[in-house]
Amino acid sequence: HIDDPEEWKEEWKKNFKPELPDEIADAIVIDDITYIVRQNDANGDWAGSLLLTGNFEFADIRGSLDDAFEEADEYRGFEVWDRRNVALVEDRGIIILGDEMVRGVMKALDTGRGSLAAVTGDSRDGWELKRALDKAGEGMFTYGFTDCDTPSEDSLRGCKAVVGVIKSGDIDATQMGFVFVFTSERRAESGLDSIEETILESEEDIDADIDLIETDGDLVIVETTIHHEP
Repeated sequence: HIDDPEEWKEEWKKNFKPELPDEIADAIVIDDITYIVRQNDANGDWAGSLLLTGNFEFADIRGSLDDAFEEADEYRGFEVWDRRNVALVEDRGIIILGDEMVRGVMKALDTGRGSLAAVTGDSRDGWELKRALDKAGEGMFTYGFTDCDTPSEDSLRGCKAVVGVIKSGDIDATQMGFVFVFTSERRAESGLDSIEETILESEEDIDADIDLIETDGDLVIVETTIHHEP
């Protein structure tokens, strides 16, 4: 319910900055950041991994890291610090935090494999998620899963991936879009009814309107408006 951009920024700093290591938090400001990718584990809990892109002062970041860890190491030809828990990719404006995220991104940049950008229809690993991301488009906030988080185990049978995107909004309402990827057109048609029912049943807790719900082959596309209480 914050409608003042500067107040929103202060709230963001208060909630986000504690997730950063002190060596990074002290060397950047929130205005430097363009995108944040946060990796959760299979239970939906934060796995301690972040990828930041933006216009950073890498000299300040290195100075802070040098004070804490003395010197950098190298992994797959990239600059890493703190036993591979921090990686800097200055020419791309990227900071990576967390050993698992560092190893995954470094491998993708080094070999061209393991990233969504490299996934094709010949590779099922990540293909469904990539299709959902491409169909959903860009937004203020995007999240995705390689399985479907559903109220019951059988409610979305055959659903392989789901992406949700906050498209726009204001203090009164938020516009969100969802894309579900199913194993077949028949599964998508069946899943549409379950998705619509789930949204309508959630109205006791969330005041949501369905603006669009339709199938596109094996995809189900949903657009909603979520109204906020005054």
